[in-house]
Amino acid sequence: MGFFEGNRLDGNEFEDTSVDMEEIDSFPVFKSAVISIVQQTLAPIDLVLSVVLSVVSLVCQYLIDVRRPWGSLGPVSLMIFSIALSGERKTAIEDIAVKALRAFEKKRKLSDSQKIREWSVLLELWERQKKKIQKKMLDESLTLSSYKQLESDLLVHAKSEPTRPPMFKMTHQDVTWAALSKALAQDCPSAALFTSEGDIALRGVFNQVGMMNALWSGSGLEVGRAYSGDFSLTDVRFSIGIGVQPRVFEEYLGKL
Repeated sequence: MGFFEGNRLDGNEFEDTSVDMEEIDSFPVFKSAVISIVQQTLAPIDLVLSVVLSVVSLVCQYLIDVRRPWGSLGPVSLMIFSIALSGERKTAIEDIAVKALRAFEKKRKLSDSQKIREWSVLLELWERQKKKIQKKMLDESLTLSSYKQLESDLLVHAKSEPTRPPMFKMTHQDVTWAALSKALAQDCPSAALFTSEGDIALRGVFNQVGMMNALWSGSGLEVGRAYSGDFSLTDVRFSIGIGVQPRVFEEYLGKL
């Protein structure tokens, strides 16, 4: 019997299930979406609800902050682990729930990729001009005033370096901490880790527990990298929605 077996639908009729309707009555805005996915996948309603909540968290987190009872202000981002056995249809649920987001990402990727290509050409031209000025500065016959002028030209040129356009990406699956932090800093400051294969995340990016908590809480991070340089993760929003098998999750907790 699966982890969510007690709440599995029997057939396509939602009314035939033994699920307590009060579980989803608390979510009137997307109640019909949950029911629809349950009917399409015949998956446990608890599992469907957890995935849909993760998607809603991602969509809302950069638009809304919440003041908690003790007075602190923070994101509405959620961190959801759906613990389910193999065959509980985690992947099928995610494919439906995240379909619209990934379609939008795909559309944006086409236009953003073109902007990146244009930026690459401009950057190459900028680099050529930089080298041209630097080459002139190596001329030992230059007068002091000529050298100073080239120095001034180089400083002015440095200020005109083309800025890399962002590559919109809200959803991540198999990603390293370094890649995730870089994407949040330079591309899209609101994102989520969505995967139905949670063992990949738990053995990878989730090894940075403290940093993941800092992202989720919105407290910000200062990241230093030997090769990519330093950057700040301020005002970022990050949600987590992963599905993982009980044994894998227990092994992960045992290592903490």
